[in-house]
Amino acid sequence: MRTLIITRRDIGMIEEHAAKTNPEECCGILLGRLSSEDDNAILIERVVPADNVHPDRGSDRYEIAPETLLRAHKEAQSEGQEVVGYYHSHPSGEGHPSDFDRETAQPDVSYLIVALMEGVVLERKCWRLNKAGTDFLEEGIKYPPEEEYQD
Repeated sequence: MRTLIITRRDIGMIEEHAAKTNPEECCGILLGRLSSEDDNAILIERVVPADNVHPDRGSDRYEIAPETLLRAHKEAQSEGQEVVGYYHSHPSGEGHPSDFDRETAQPDVSYLIVALMEGVVLERKCWRLNKAGTDFLEEGIKYPPEEEYQD
């Protein structure tokens, strides 16, 4: 099982973003790299909040503006990182990928979902679409102590 390694500070920032945009979905970009110690671990080094620009269904869909994605890719590259995943919220309380998530997901990319109900975080789960594009695989989430978050 692949594991997403993310600080509690960054998870807190994502959850604040989700609560602030509720009842609309929030979204953002996860920048990082493969761990040099464990090739099944992805280190999240920076979280980039984005505006949900979905034109008409922001309560159950999200879309990140192309210029925001391009800027994140350029910033990641300049910092020796990659876009390793995305995050978004499900204001309906469901932490599993939706049909829309499946239709728009890219294989082998991490998707962190924060599930809320009435603005309260219920759970957070991470998923990756398999290479065939047929099934989501759950990824583990690890929260190291901040002072140990050096690879």
